[in-house]
Amino acid sequence: MKLADMKCLGWLDEALGGLTEADLVNREPKEEIDSTNGESVIGEVESDEIKSLWCVIDRLGEERLRLRKEHGKLHLAGTQTEKDCEESFMKDKELADNSSAVAELFWCAVNKVIKSDHNQIGIRKGWKVVSVPERVGRLSGIEIFG
Repeated sequence: MKLADMKCLGWLDEALGGLTEADLVNREPKEEIDSTNGESVIGEVESDEIKSLWCVIDRLGEERLRLRKEHGKLHLAGTQTEKDCEESFMKDKELADNSSAVAELFWCAVNKVIKSDHNQIGIRKGWKVVSVPERVGRLSGIEIFG
């Protein structure tokens, strides 16, 4: 069975099918390796299939941002309706859920390729996979380091 045959995952097949070679270059992670905070390279994503998952996550993020800006304009203009707000909220939730699902697939695929024993990894510019130092905890957006 193919993704396209699964109605519940057709959106993913469509998103992956819409990617181009340029997407794999233009949607490369932008964040630099932060060696001053203990990040170190443990591998590299070479598979275009895995890179494609990252590109879908990036596209979904852009779509969420666009949707929020459009909805914000309605509020600024005072032309939004309750229906507009409900529809915008539901579409944003759908995009967030889809992004989370693709992110899970992406990290599972990266872990299979890298075969790392690190608890926390990240993706950086140049498709580099880095180990990220563990943090003791997080409290309302404030990071607590051990």
